[in-house]
Amino acid sequence: MTDSSNPNKIGEIPLKDGSIELFIEPGKCLYILGQNGAGKSTFLFHLAKKTPLKNLISGNREVVFGSSAVSISAAQAEQYEGYSQNHSSQPTFRSDKGHHNSGDRLSTLLFYLKSRCDDINKNYRQAHLKGENDKLPQINANEPIGLINEAIRKSSIPLTIDWDEKSSLIVTKNGFSYGVQKMSDGERSALILACEVILSKENSLIIIDEPERHLHRSISSPLLQYLKSIRPDLRWVIATHDLSLPRDDAEADVLILYRYVEPLQWEAEILKSENQLPTTLINAIYGARQKVIFIEGNSESKDAPLYQQIFKGVTVIPAGNCRDVCENVSALESLKSIHFMSARGLVDGDNRSDTAELIKGGVHPLEVYAIESVYYHPSVISEMLKHSAEKVSLQEVIIKAIDVIGDAQHLSKMTAYRSYRESHMRAMLDDTSFEAGVQTVQHIDGPSLIAACQANFNSLKKSMDWAEITKLFKIKSTGAPNAIATKLGYGGSAQYERALVKLLDKDPSLFNAVRALVPDPFT
Repeated sequence: MTDSSNPNKIGEIPLKDGSIELFIEPGKCLYILGQNGAGKSTFLFHLAKKTPLKNLISGNREVVFGSSAVSISAAQAEQYEGYSQNHSSQPTFRSDKGHHNSGDRLSTLLFYLKSRCDDINKNYRQAHLKGENDKLPQINANEPIGLINEAIRKSSIPLTIDWDEKSSLIVTKNGFSYGVQKMSDGERSALILACEVILSKENSLIIIDEPERHLHRSISSPLLQYLKSIRPDLRWVIATHDLSLPRDDAEADVLILYRYVEPLQWEAEILKSENQLPTTLINAIYGARQKVIFIEGNSESKDAPLYQQIFKGVTVIPAGNCRDVCENVSALESLKSIHFMSARGLVDGDNRSDTAELIKGGVHPLEVYAIESVYYHPSVISEMLKHSAEKVSLQEVIIKAIDVIGDAQHLSKMTAYRSYRESHMRAMLDDTSFEAGVQTVQHIDGPSLIAACQANFNSLKKSMDWAEITKLFKIKSTGAPNAIATKLGYGGSAQYERALVKLLDKDPSLFNAVRALVPDPFT
């Protein structure tokens, strides 16, 4: 699997049309990202079969020790090691329990850990007896128990381990001592991962499937960072669903798997570490889906869950304001290293006059003023009434919503200002026009704009045209959402909105009503 012309080549991933060569320098990592079913584990086992010097830590690994003590002989450990190497070349390597998902592996791991500790202690004693005191610090620095305890400390796990006189591995935590058998699943997972890495043969390729298994990311990330620092000879391949791991490793390449195709082919592409991209783009790419929709808002936005329910199988990324959405769509679409991914944007309607221009750039405005207005559109309320225990009609709900808004003076002022602001932002000079000294004069008549909005609202109120009101006005800033929610029997707008999102999976009519107000930017 290696290339004699480049010692850093670890192999390649077969594509439907050709392949991608994979290179990793010692001490560096290649992360593999992809949705469930994209073939991450299949590729890891494929890579392991082709690599003589490797240590594969599979995703369905055993984490329960049969004993806290060394329970096998040197001959048994050697026999298991030989069996494992032979088994790794078999077609059933991934699916069989006999190797990676086996208690025998953990018994062998304990044996080799004890053997390494004994060997280090022997070397330390011999150097001391010979008066070679200058060698003692280096010998002691490689002592496995010390390295494991430091790895555990770096991970903020409050315990230490050591051998007792019966060759049992003992945990000390909060003043109590017990065997490793009684550790929590997370603690054992961290211990096993540390042991596997520390005991790996020199210059190995270490392949880890889901290092976050049983581990919170606040533990897995610092644990891996420390292990990489003490084993700079290893090359790392890590498949993970924890996107914080590649984010925390700025020098790593990322292999993105979109789809697995039998036999042993993938749709994939690689993002090199030198491509330093903004966080929003990184989040979109690391989502490992072929379609990305950028939306307005931030990571705490309440709009994202609604979009995620509407667009299943699509990565939804909050990107900031409308301009940020446009810039991210353009940036991802023009990124030459990413070919399989398509980006689009969705933004609030906001009474825009630049809809055609936005759509041309892949950004589609909603059919309502803002995404929160979707919840309160009459067609959506009509469907939600079917799930309400209240004896109330759609007309009664709309009357209540309009009455709560009242004369809409503040709403008209806000809408008029937003319309002016959007027009002003679009009219801003670019740097070329600014440098050329082009003069522009903009006449603003705020009172007239507000009066026009007020007159329009009063007309819509008189005709009870609630659908048009949700399209032209920001009803979120009024008491209408709470009035509608309570009229349907909910405790408030937040409870109503959560209920609606959950019902989207169960009610096709409701889904279609919502979907009609949110354009599909990919069609």
